[in-house]
Amino acid sequence: MGEMRILLRNFIVSIGLLFSGFTLASSDTFVSVQDTTAGQSTAVRVSGLLSHETVELKIDRPEVPPLSFMVKADDMGVLTTNILGLHLQKSGTYYLSLKRSFESLFSEKTAFTVDASSASAYKSTVKLNQKALAADGHMVGFFTIKIRDVYGNPVSGEKIKVISSRNEDLLVVDPRSDEQGVSKGKITSKTPGVSVLSILSDGMVLFEKPEVIFYLANKQMEDVGAPDIGQFLKAQLFEDEAATSVAYFTIEDLPSEVFTDKRYTFRVIAKDENGNVVPNFFGKVRFASTDDLSTFPVDYEFDATDQGVHTFALAVIFATEGSQTLTVHDTSDFRISGESTVNVVDKSKQNLGDDKIGITILTPTPGTFRTSRVTITGKAIGTRFIKIMDGPTELVKDLEVDTSGEFIYQTPALADGTHKFIATSSDGALVSEVVTITVDQSPPTVLSIELDPRKVMDPDEPFKVTVSSDEPLSEASCILNEISVDLALSGDRFTGDFQAPRACGSYPISCTIADLLGNKLEEPNAEILQVCEAGEAGVTSTEIEMGTETEVPTETPVVIAPTTVSNLSAQSGEGRITLFWSPAKDDGQVARYRIIYGKETNLLNSFNVTPDNRTQWYIDGLDEGVQYYFQVFAVDDAGKTSVGSNIVASRTKGVDVHASAPKQTPTSGGSHWVPAGIALLVGILFMFLVRRRNNV
Repeated sequence: MGEMRILLRNFIVSIGLLFSGFTLASSDTFVSVQDTTAGQSTAVRVSGLLSHETVELKIDRPEVPPLSFMVKADDMGVLTTNILGLHLQKSGTYYLSLKRSFESLFSEKTAFTVDASSASAYKSTVKLNQKALAADGHMVGFFTIKIRDVYGNPVSGEKIKVISSRNEDLLVVDPRSDEQGVSKGKITSKTPGVSVLSILSDGMVLFEKPEVIFYLANKQMEDVGAPDIGQFLKAQLFEDEAATSVAYFTIEDLPSEVFTDKRYTFRVIAKDENGNVVPNFFGKVRFASTDDLSTFPVDYEFDATDQGVHTFALAVIFATEGSQTLTVHDTSDFRISGESTVNVVDKSKQNLGDDKIGITILTPTPGTFRTSRVTITGKAIGTRFIKIMDGPTELVKDLEVDTSGEFIYQTPALADGTHKFIATSSDGALVSEVVTITVDQSPPTVLSIELDPRKVMDPDEPFKVTVSSDEPLSEASCILNEISVDLALSGDRFTGDFQAPRACGSYPISCTIADLLGNKLEEPNAEILQVCEAGEAGVTSTEIEMGTETEVPTETPVVIAPTTVSNLSAQSGEGRITLFWSPAKDDGQVARYRIIYGKETNLLNSFNVTPDNRTQWYIDGLDEGVQYYFQVFAVDDAGKTSVGSNIVASRTKGVDVHASAPKQTPTSGGSHWVPAGIALLVGILFMFLVRRRNNV
């Protein structure tokens, strides 16, 4: 029996040594780290370590030095920790590396992504290329909007809208920020004055509100520096009026009694010592209040459109009961000031009947809109429900008005053309004024193109292309022999310089034009350029240059490659990625699409081809939980291939998407031979017992 106990003890020790050998011999670790947002912490988990083992973690970060720190595993060999958000403020790809106590180098390099956080109204910027433009309807000012989060990272895909303080201006802007967080736009006008641009990023108003000065078209702005622009504008807009000094301000239209937490509208008027309005006041004013909890406008700079009087709509709120004073000062001379005192009472004592009964539509204001959906807002006093009409069409019936008398309504998609909005009470007793807008989403219908000096050119001959339409254009570009040229505005037409191809043949010229709202018309064969006379096609022409002969080979008419595939997107699946894109265009026909992909952007070594020109295709047989990169090319029926599309990334569904695959080698003592070892020991024990029994 004693011998049996010894044998059993040795068996248990052998099993323990077997497992101990497996743990010590194996360097298998399983590392995972979660994607996160800039400024937010992320969790890290490492398993397969020794009990209470201390390891070093290193984080390689974009554009900033790497970060290293030591972390200890628990008694099960599992390490869990967090990377603090203050170390993850730059968006991009980060790499987490691991170094164990018995290793000299870092290993287990695992990538994770830090995305930009939400857009910041203060970090985002707007830059104008020109602050002063001729008000001639032709001179165009360009501006660049950069959407950034609070850490300065570019925010892509933000819905961008730009609103001018004047209805007379024409604005065109990219509808969404690109991968660099950039949206570009342009502005033009036929009306002199100052336009203040408000930029909305997904509904949030940016802090910067740049100003564009439109001066009279027959005036010149040469040698006028930025500090003198205001004086120049005064001189040209008010030539017949002598500059008058402002002596004080008045704050008007505030009721003598106001209610807490209710918005009020008021006017600030600049006046001279005789009490007359000073229309050429261009100073900046600042507000203050005796009510520490009140809300009032930020600093405001008067412009030419104000004519010395500016209305601050729903701009002041008082919060403390009693007598309160709102004051206004000229920031350059605080002695020039004005004030208005009101009696503030509790909001519960408000008598809505004191407001003027009626219905007013506040937005939209009359003008031309490229969007087919508009938001109608306004105020209705004296009715709980209203009806909104678009000409003879009823848009909404029984729209409820809130307790403050305000209403809001989002229209359905509107057709191109004129729309006349009117709001009425349900019984028809109250009627608003008519607001007329124009929706224009239609591209130009006419594209005229001229070649100068002629339509038949010699090889390598320079020439001009002029493009026009039956309506004003905002931009134009043309493509010849796969070379794209942006045309420049010249009068009411666009023109650009080209060079004829070296080989004889017929070459299509493709052009794209856009109206003032940005609606585009594409003509793939706007004109055909003939290089060499038609009779010379198929023969060799000879140029004599500097006394030597240079043969110019001729070709059959050139076949143009398809346009670039656009709007490529990806949808993740288990072991597959489904791709979607917008169709390419071609002078002939797109026959199919070629897809290249891989696990790195610079290693797109795998490919797939669609059977036809469909614009949806999936790639299967992919590793689960792995990020892949994809790019699509269009191939036409002549075999010409387009330029590659944008590259998109998508991760297949599966287990932890950032897990490092365990290292398995035949000599590592891996788990695949543990059951075999146990079985062998059990077999030896069994044979020993049988033998002992036989001996007995």
